[in-house]
Amino acid sequence: ADQAPHLALAQLAYRCLSGSDAIENVAELAQGIAESIPADPRSWLGLANIYKELDDAEGEAAAVKKALEVGPRFPEAIFRHAALMEQQGEYSKAVADYRTLVEVAPDSSAAQNNLAYTLLLAGGNDEEALKHAAIAAENRPRDAGVLHTLGLAQMRTGNLEDADKNLRRATEIDPANPTIMYDFGRLLAKQDLKEEAAKRVRYALAMSKNAGLDFPQADEAEAFLDTLQ
Repeated sequence: ADQAPHLALAQLAYRCLSGSDAIENVAELAQGIAESIPADPRSWLGLANIYKELDDAEGEAAAVKKALEVGPRFPEAIFRHAALMEQQGEYSKAVADYRTLVEVAPDSSAAQNNLAYTLLLAGGNDEEALKHAAIAAENRPRDAGVLHTLGLAQMRTGNLEDADKNLRRATEIDPANPTIMYDFGRLLAKQDLKEEAAKRVRYALAMSKNAGLDFPQADEAEAFLDTLQ
């Protein structure tokens, strides 16, 4: 409770620094703010936000790591660290973080969904991924990302009929997401619908190239398309 006024001032200071082109040594000033309240993870997350605005990935990662060190059960710190691990391809570490997040915030659909998806990315327990994806879908039945995760888990566990229903619905809700479209194409190929599968994969690749959309699986999709010819 004693730190509350100090934290409020720190958050105000971060807002003043955020997006400021007129202040020199923004990172240094922000670092000093964080170090003035070192035991509160929110002060380090504020610093992480400043580094993110400055496009300093190393500084952001260090600040997020510090936030998790001082607040190992603080949901936002866990979430930010998990997201960084996922971005770096450290899927097993992301899974560990999301498992902790599910323990801390079991009602969070985002935590349930992200745990399921990173389990699938890590090649972990597909049945466990399915369980968490289903929990997320119960609370967010119209979320394209959640339906994508659920459909992918169903495809991995052999339930192609339900996977088709959920992945198809995900593409209808978010038709501009190349990753979802590609995974739906992979499902169609599993159902021996190669012509439609190829069409979906081509569409995913065209979207990512023409609209500049993020599509980490682009090279994989190109190779997969060759197998459908």
